[in-house]
Amino acid sequence: MTMLFGKFADVLLVLTGTPGGVGAARDPKVFLKPGQVVRTVVEGIGECVNTGVEDKP
Repeated sequence: MTMLFGKFADVLLVLTGTPGGVGAARDPKVFLKPGQVVRTVVEGIGECVNTGVEDKP
């Protein structure tokens, strides 16, 4: 991974999601489904959009 610094060099965001097993520990179990979108927005900086896909066996 390459991190590029510029205008916001004093701010570093690393988005890693949640620890493994968080959805599995719920009752009922909750997981993202293919096509569901997770959007993270940092006002004034931008947004990160991730779309769920089917897990390969």
